[in-house]
Amino acid sequence: MPARLARAWSTADSDAFGSLFAETAAYTDLGYATSLRGRSEITAWHRNVRTAIPDFAAEIEDCFTTVDGKACLCATWTGTRTGDLYGLPGTGGRFTISAASVFAMTPEGLITTCVDYYSLPDFERQTGHRPIP
Repeated sequence: MPARLARAWSTADSDAFGSLFAETAAYTDLGYATSLRGRSEITAWHRNVRTAIPDFAAEIEDCFTTVDGKACLCATWTGTRTGDLYGLPGTGGRFTISAASVFAMTPEGLITTCVDYYSLPDFERQTGHRPIP
């Protein structure tokens, strides 16, 4: 699943991204202090991110899963922010940041919870944009 999540982040197919999540999944983007509930909200959020950062990509640095359905994806995220996101105007800043997605899955392999961690100072330094006030 970590590799599937990285591939889904690296494409503009928001429906494919959303299909990785359970209907009642919870997703938290700590950088933007945003929590999402449910597959449809997560799918729409991915669509908004890909519109604001059309070249967003996740390159796997490391990943693991456990027998009890937990997983972690450590990746390098890259992209160029060209549009508004979360109501904040885009600055066109290019970024390369380290990130980790920590999540839990159902026995069928759907993500039930996911929390993204990444370096806000690195993001702000590279893009000139502070994600949250």
